[in-house]
Order: sequence, then structure tokens, then C-alpha cells
Amino acid sequence: PTRDHSKKILINPSLNDIEREISKRFHVTCGSKILPDEDKLDGVKPEAVSSWILSPEVNCVIVEADGSKRKPFKAPAKYEPVIPPSTTKYICIFGADAIGKKLTSNNVHRPKIVAKLANVRLGDYVTLDVMAKVANHYFKMKPAGCESIFFLNKVDDVRLLPTFAPLRKVVKADRVILGSILNRIFWVIK
Repeated sequence: PTRDHSKKILINPSLNDIEREISKRFHVTCGSKILPDEDKLDGVKPEAVSSWILSPEVNCVIVEADGSKRKPFKAPAKYEPVIPPSTTKYICIFGADAIGKKLTSNNVHRPKIVAKLANVRLGDYVTLDVMAKVANHYFKMKPAGCESIFFLNKVDDVRLLPTFAPLRKVVKADRVILGSILNRIFWVIK
């Protein structure tokens, strides 16, 4: 997240720091350092997250395990995603606005890796099948025992549901959800 996404940012916080701040506000954002050139936060160690979730003051910890350089679709680098072992819900989020765009670095983060995972060529169009293959690659990396959820964001019109509902049959996740975070609308696809 950028600095304007959170009212309180903690850098390398102790559990006491988090508990104190969480008692004052709805949420806090934590990172190991601010990356000023990108106006982003660098992540924290997975072990730290596992200790935070044990606190009675902390209801939920959301970890952005790998960023997408603000693009709607991506593939992971070899060192991603960094998943805390205490993860209970593993959510893969892609943007519907990537579908129909060409598989290039203008539209997709790490298009060469997407092409390899989906067995397509650079410059081909991003399709539901391409997206499903990359999502399924992500789900192979989830910790054992946690729930897997695929969320296709930027679906903000109920008339689009039939277009994207076939993802339910090809994405190997416990749940498939379509919706819009911005507009706060969500549909679970059965």
C-alpha cells in the first residue's frame, strides 16, 4: 500500500506497538521500511506476522505477499509469494480489466512468466484460461490446511457474472468470488 492507504504506518513494530495502536484505531499498516522511490512499504518477516496473530488485540492480519506494480495481473517471481506459515485464508486477487489486453509489460507484471505458466506467447491476449492457469500456479504454493480463495476484482456489474462465472470450473480454489473492492459488491460463484 501507499502512505495514503493507511492513517497509521508502523515500521518494524513490536507486538506492544501494534497492540497500542490497534486499540486506538480500526487498523494499522506495518512494514520493515518505506521505499521512498516507489512510495511503498517493504514487507515484514513471516515469523513476525505469526506472532502478531496470537495477540488477543489483533483480530486479523492481512499480508500482501507479492505486489503487482499496480497492474491488474501478474505472475510470481521465484521468491514469491512470501506466505506466513500461520496463514488461514490464501487469496489470489486479479483484476478483470486485464482480460482482453495483450500480454505485455504495459498490461501485466512479469508477462514472460505468465506466458510460460499459461503456455502462451508474449503479445497474446489475456483470457480467462490464462488467468486460471496462473491462479492455479499460485494455489500450489498455499500452506497446507488453509482455505484458498480466488477473487476477480473490478467486476462491478451483475450483467458481467455470466462472462466470468466459468472461472469456477477451472480455478482450483475453495471459493471463487467476483466483485469490486472499490464499490463493495461481491458475488460468490457456486
